Amino acid sequence: MQDYARWLRQLVADATPRLLALGDDASTHARAPGKWTPREIVGHLLDSATNNHRRFVLGQLNDTLIFDGYAQDRWVSVQDYAQAPWAELVTAWSGMNLVLAHVMAAAPESVRVAAHAEHNLDRIAFAPMARNKPATLDDLMRDYVGHLHHHLRQILGDEYSTAAPDVDKVSLSEKFARVTVHWSPHIVASLNGQHVKVVKFQGAFVWHHHEAEDELFLVHRGRFRMELRDKTLQLEPGDLVVVPHGVEHRPVADEEVEVLLFEPAGTLNTGNVRNERTVTDPARL
Repeated sequence: MQDYARWLRQLVADATPRLLALGDDASTHARAPGKWTPREIVGHLLDSATNNHRRFVLGQLNDTLIFDGYAQDRWVSVQDYAQAPWAELVTAWSGMNLVLAHVMAAAPESVRVAAHAEHNLDRIAFAPMARNKPATLDDLMRDYVGHLHHHLRQILGDEYSTAAPDVDKVSLSEKFARVTVHWSPHIVASLNGQHVKVVKFQGAFVWHHHEAEDELFLVHRGRFRMELRDKTLQLEPGDLVVVPHGVEHRPVADEEVEVLLFEPAGTLNTGNVRNERTVTDPARL
């Protein structure tokens, strides 16, 4: 399960009893004049959940990430959330977000991290993304949870914070020990749209290049040759090489070698080539 999907479940589990404990009276008082009351905020979060549920599904079915927006204030007003029963609002919000956490977790990684040049996350996202840069469904899902957390703090106080996903160490030795197939990369971490992968090489890979992605190879144990069309690089433990996009290359290892890969999420291991070694949806360890 993605870190933000776990965070969403954690927020729902923690915030639901806190919200219910506010009671009917406190849920009708805004924190400042002209601001939404807690009832209206939760109503808005329910609207956000239903709108984004549709986006998360359509984002898997369509080739773009262009979605309809909605007039948030008018939606809150026309549904009269200010007078809605508090417990019913909180219960509906909680249940809908557990459904969304399931939808997030069920979305295939290859679909979630696929880059879309056509998107309008510059207009509909809580933290707008640059229009001239590709966006992913992963970006939209993560943004949704950030937006929810922001509004929970408006109700429960600025000091309220259910931490984002746990920070923990990764044992590379343990991860490599679980890799049993050569040339099959496995994801062990994610950051800033990048995947950190572990892979074992032995023999010669296929000549290939990547149209848009640069790749970093870091030797953990063993040694291998990175063959380029104009030269060959010998890499020992602790050595790394960055192969720019568009450059043809082929890793070759006379004996088994353990290698860390750093590359944009969604990068295909065989690049422009499709064969029996192509891994379209790497497993996560």
